[in-house]
Amino acid sequence: MTLLAFVVLFGGGAYAAGKLGKNSVGTKQLRKNAVTSAKVKNRTLLAKDFADGVLPQPEVPSDPEVPPRTTSGFQALGSVNYDKFSSRLFGSTVVTRPVPPGAYFATSTVSVQTVNPVATNVTCRLTNGPSATTRTQVVRADTEPENFTLTALFEVAAGQDLELQCHKLDPASSARVLTANIVAVQVHDVAGFSD
Repeated sequence: MTLLAFVVLFGGGAYAAGKLGKNSVGTKQLRKNAVTSAKVKNRTLLAKDFADGVLPQPEVPSDPEVPPRTTSGFQALGSVNYDKFSSRLFGSTVVTRPVPPGAYFATSTVSVQTVNPVATNVTCRLTNGPSATTRTQVVRADTEPENFTLTALFEVAAGQDLELQCHKLDPASSARVLTANIVAVQVHDVAGFSD
């Protein structure tokens, strides 16, 4: 008899669980305080799952001597076709991005290719005038694009722009810059900054 009661008790529970659809039990079916923290898996709840004011907010110190900081982001795009692409040292300005004076973390992604069977090297520099970061990329003769990135911190003064300047090594190559961009984010309190 005990075995029969056991089968009915647990078999009925399994049957009921199998008949419930996914997400079919909601707040209307739950008794008050039925869900406790012990029954909730860690890291499964999001801030949006809680009512406003329930979660503690980060404390932001307010100092009237220190103005609030804002971060600004800037972006610019460009390209240079093979017939305009210079073989003079950094002779082609691909992208120019004016920015207000300040410190910037800037990155540039470049996609280059040659449209004839002449391989070459393409060298680009990301600069604000007095400082720069440079990268050279081999561009194969198979017309497949090559991608590379330049990244640096810049201290930009009034009247300076961020520029991506490039050139091809072999004047006979039909290398071109398919796409290029500059993304710059203004930063504050750069420790250890040097040119």
